[in-house]
Amino acid sequence: MTDTDFKDFDAAVGEIEDRYEKFQYGGETFEVNLNVSAGPLLRWMETGGGTASVPALLEVFFSEEDYDRLLEIEAPWAEMELLMLWLVEELGTSKN
Repeated sequence: MTDTDFKDFDAAVGEIEDRYEKFQYGGETFEVNLNVSAGPLLRWMETGGGTASVPALLEVFFSEEDYDRLLEIEAPWAEMELLMLWLVEELGTSKN
């Protein structure tokens, strides 16, 4: 690798703007930043998905306060599944 091939990823990431999405779930309004931290997202990927990994994925997107609010909502599981699919789709299209 020569010096001309060097890529400063720290500088490149600094140019990415936060991308917030608002949505309603269980009658509550939430806002998430889709430029999530790599570490927690990689830890979630290690779990292999499945129902047991749902809380870990939600913690990637939500602040502790919003996560607690989310847990208090009496919504059907089907609605939670739709929320999870939407979050993952939005993450994939967020140009991260």
